[in-house]
Parts: sequence; C-alpha cells; structure tokens
Amino acid sequence: MTEPSHPKPAPFDPEREDRIDARRLRGIAHPLRLRILWALRERGPSTATKLARLLGESSGATSYHLRQLAAYDFVVEDAGRGTDRERWWRAAKRGSSFDLPPAEDLEGRVLGEEYLRTVADLYAERMQRAISGISTAPQDWLDAATLSDIVLRLTPDESRRLIAELFELAGRYRRHDEPDPPTGSRRVAFQFQVLPQEES
Repeated sequence: MTEPSHPKPAPFDPEREDRIDARRLRGIAHPLRLRILWALRERGPSTATKLARLLGESSGATSYHLRQLAAYDFVVEDAGRGTDRERWWRAAKRGSSFDLPPAEDLEGRVLGEEYLRTVADLYAERMQRAISGISTAPQDWLDAATLSDIVLRLTPDESRRLIAELFELAGRYRRHDEPDPPTGSRRVAFQFQVLPQEES
C-alpha cells in the first residue's frame, strides 16, 4: 500500500483552537497582543491591570489591546469574575492554527512574518525562563526535560509526514485542560520547529 504524498495535517479542533486567517491575522500580528493572549492561555483569566504588571506595560496599553483581541474573537470577557470596576478576560480558545497567506498577498505575508517572529521570540523567552529555573527545579523534572536538536535531510513530503506524526504523538498526551490531571503531573511546553536550513 502506498503512503499518500501529503499526509493528513494535525487535527484541527474548532471548539478549542482558533484558525487564524488573513483577516484575523490583522488582529493578532502585534507583539503585545500576542503576549497578552499567551499569558491568558498559560496563566488563566486576568485583568488589564494584572496583565500590565506581568508584562511590564501600562494598564492603558493592555486594556486597549485586550479590546482589539476581543474584536477579533481571540479573548472574551470572563463575566463570572468581573465587577463594574474591574473586567476580567480569558482566552477564547486554548491554541491557534496558522498558515501563511499565499505569496500574492504581500500584506498578509508581511503580517505573517511579524506574527511568526513574535511567536519565535516567545518560544525563546519560554526556554530562557526554564533555563533560569534550573538551580531550583526538582531533579526528577530536570531528568525528564530536554533541549535538543537533530539535523535531518528531508524531502518536503518527508517533512510534512514528520510534522503530522509529531502532532499525532503529542496529541496522545494533551490533557492540560482535564479537570483531574494525574498526580505529579505539571504543565510542560513541547516546542518543535521544522525549519529549512541554508546549504553550506
């Protein structure tokens, strides 16, 4: 039996994940907006004031960008927590899915590049925070973590297949939103990048 040349992509769950199209890219392709959204996804609901303290910004800036995120349906008001004087916000979905706009959409490509650059910065910051915590981290978690890379030589089809298989594998362990996670478990960030390198 012949394998398909284009393996099925990672499953997209519209109940839990945002699909970022060209229109919505305009609402998220801003470094502070993406940082706010990530903070809400990782830490849970918050207010503009608390986010401002966390991110080192003014509450006016975080409040403005929360409203912009809400206009594009990335965040929603957490009505159960709010008061007349204090609005709480939460991420509308647990994650996002994004494909670069077609090459003829130059503005979309520029926005996409800005978005991906900010995502890469956030990935790097996450790694730096983890490294900064090594001196106080429990040994069993240090033994269970890795920061590795493997250089491969792949065809585009092999690269797509590898990505699909990694998503499938990680999906079997995805339970961070379960109400009763296993004892001893903690949130971990499984980051991976498949990026073409310049030939030497």
